Amino acid sequence: MMPLNTRKNRNHIVKAPPVLLASPVMTRDKFSAASGLREAQIRGQLERGNLPMFHVGRLALVNVALLTWRELHLVPSPIMTKDAFARASGLREQQVQAQLDRGNLPHRYIGRLVLVDVAELVRQCQAQQNGTSCY
Repeated sequence: MMPLNTRKNRNHIVKAPPVLLASPVMTRDKFSAASGLREAQIRGQLERGNLPMFHVGRLALVNVALLTWRELHLVPSPIMTKDAFARASGLREQQVQAQLDRGNLPHRYIGRLVLVDVAELVRQCQAQQNGTSCY
């Protein structure tokens, strides 16, 4: 059996690099830019339950981790600064800070820095599929 990160080409094996996903959750407009779907299509699919949604406080985000984490062997960055998470998810940095302050986003302290705990957020996004509540 071939390792997961390789695929067979006619005469030789080509190594495929691991896929790095910027964020396990995204705003509708960020997901729109990444997927090519229009925002109205995304909103409709979220309302119908065809796309998974993840709530961070009162914010409804597309649960990208639930869509892709199991099928692809994605390598998340385990922790991110607030501004890096904001860029990756499509949120504003002030929104990220507010959700961290309210305890709606998992965080980790590294010295005096407060970082978004992306690895824990992925676990929460995946747990949502099993019917358990997330934050």
